[in-house]
Amino acid sequence: MFDSYLRQEDKKIPFLIKTLKQEFLDSTMKGRFCFNYPHAFNSDKSSTGGQNDIWDSQICQKIRNIVIAECHDDGTYGPVMPLADEAIMHKMSWISAHTPFCCFRKAEQCDFEIIDGCIHYHIEKQWIERIKTEFKQDRFIVIFNPEEFIKRFEGRVICRSIHYGFADMEFEHFVDTCSIPQKEMFQKGIEYAWQKEFRLISLFPDEDIHKEQRKMTYIGSIEDIADCGDIDDLEDLIIPRDISKNIIDRLQGGDGCLR
Repeated sequence: MFDSYLRQEDKKIPFLIKTLKQEFLDSTMKGRFCFNYPHAFNSDKSSTGGQNDIWDSQICQKIRNIVIAECHDDGTYGPVMPLADEAIMHKMSWISAHTPFCCFRKAEQCDFEIIDGCIHYHIEKQWIERIKTEFKQDRFIVIFNPEEFIKRFEGRVICRSIHYGFADMEFEHFVDTCSIPQKEMFQKGIEYAWQKEFRLISLFPDEDIHKEQRKMTYIGSIEDIADCGDIDDLEDLIIPRDISKNIIDRLQGGDGCLR
């Protein structure tokens, strides 16, 4: 199940980080996850900075050589006139608008070093400060085993990393193994790349998304595969030696060789 939902590059993710507010820490560790609909970020005027993305889950494409022609009452058109050399087009499908999602930060091998058998994971202080000020989050959960974590959703989600940039040929290659119609939910503007987002989307879109802004999903306690702490600790998070060994062995056992 896990392999069928992850592209090859995502199988190399060492661990996942979930940043959140203190008030949600206990319930999340017990396996209660909040999935938000795109409009929660598209239209929420109270959200700021990294949290506010009016184009979230909308396909973003560059279109070129745009022309315009006047439409007459008899159905004919006037002369074609150039309008612009280039423009950005945004479009959201019905199914994406009705599909809730849950966000995580993926660790990358460039984010940590191994010292005396322990993984030392680092997020730059400037990004921690943005999370604190723009997301109002002060705690984190680190999920040491992404594979086991995804399995606990029992096939209810599709998950993969976010592609940052336009829906160009690179994006098409990025999603070429993804057969779902909500491909645009895995694309965001390059200005959000610092978030290193790994996204879970629900396989079951909802007809009426106006009843509530979010959907809660319960998977059971994750305390056996996760730990938590103060968000400032992410500047230099030391993962215990035994857990570090499990992560390193998993990466070396596949094609995610540590260098």
